[in-house]
Amino acid sequence: MSKINLNKTDSFRDLGPVNIEPLKKRVELISEEFWEDQNAQKPNKFGALGATRHIVFRFIKSFKDHRFYTDGKLWEDWEEVLKPILNAVASRMNYSKAEFPRVMLAKLPAKESIKAHIDASPAAQFPHKIHVPITTNEQTYFCFEKSKKQMKIGEAYEVNNNIKHWAENNGNSDRIHLIFELFNE
Repeated sequence: MSKINLNKTDSFRDLGPVNIEPLKKRVELISEEFWEDQNAQKPNKFGALGATRHIVFRFIKSFKDHRFYTDGKLWEDWEEVLKPILNAVASRMNYSKAEFPRVMLAKLPAKESIKAHIDASPAAQFPHKIHVPITTNEQTYFCFEKSKKQMKIGEAYEVNNNIKHWAENNGNSDRIHLIFELFNE
């Protein structure tokens, strides 16, 4: 796929395939207890997220500014499987000085949903929001008011988090996405 310099998408943009295999192998080894422990510590405890569980690797210091962030205690251990994916997307967007203020895994359990919402904090307004499915099923959708999208495993997608969006997992298996934000310094 050719490199493109991008403004934030109007709603949804397919950014093409990325190699998720090393990350997928690590994710498959995560126990339910580890998901629960990490989820209890997450800084993004918003009601709209419902039953979604998170493992946070990097997060912003304040909801007022996307430019300042901190590595979580897991970042160093997971960096070798995360950075190739983050860098592949940044390269595709022609971002030579990419920063990644939020990086996390999100598990939406089977038969659960994320309520319609807008990521309204000032820190969410500018960065590109990227989803990379690690596991999914044919009955899982990312939704906007006028569209529904099935995301494919190993493909990167930008979503506009500044408009109303939600997710539905109507299937019998969990959906796990790598979710991250990026901007060019």
